[in-house]
Amino acid sequence: MTPTKRPPDATRAARQQVTAARERARMAIHEAAHSVAAVLLGGHVELARLDPDGRLGEGLTTVSEDSLTADAHALVAHAGPYAEARFDAGRRPTVREIDRAYIRSGHGDAALVAAAGGSIQ
Repeated sequence: MTPTKRPPDATRAARQQVTAARERARMAIHEAAHSVAAVLLGGHVELARLDPDGRLGEGLTTVSEDSLTADAHALVAHAGPYAEARFDAGRRPTVREIDRAYIRSGHGDAALVAAAGGSIQ
């Protein structure tokens, strides 16, 4: 019996679906980590969602400003990129892998960490 070859377009489409699903999972884990960290630190999560403006690759978690200290906000901000890096690595991530997650997620998380006097390095 000869295996049936998939047409190149079907293979490409299947790969794109897997990639899109993995990206969505990465975003969900990133935003969930912000939410879990906020709640564990005593904060109030107002909103957590994926694609807030309909753009793929975007997520948003909003925590009440007055519900956490600046240091706690920094920890909440760090939780997202850390969880994303752990998901990608499949183990405890290296500093380089966490840095890549900060870069991929934009500047919002890094800015919150820096505002609290912290560093992502």
